[in-house]
Amino acid sequence: MHQFVRKVAVVDRECIVFRDAWAEIPLGSPIRLRYLDHVFYKDKNIEEQAPRILEAIGRLVHNADDYVKVNFEQYDNPEPLSTGLVILKSTIIEFGKIG
Repeated sequence: MHQFVRKVAVVDRECIVFRDAWAEIPLGSPIRLRYLDHVFYKDKNIEEQAPRILEAIGRLVHNADDYVKVNFEQYDNPEPLSTGLVILKSTIIEFGKIG
């Protein structure tokens, strides 16, 4: 069973439990997270627009104070290259280690 941390209260941008939980996930671990993403709209009703909740699954490769990097792919060409996301922690609403 996977245990995911959900942000429920905000204290200085993040709840204390949320911040401490990141320290328990080693770099290289597979993770799943849900986060609020920006939305571009054109010729739409402004009242219907809001941030979207997106989900990402990948390996945690960097954990900074205010953001994380999650890789989806890695390959050599001839130097190591990666595909992934840099996600601000302030936008993450749920995350957890897989496995």
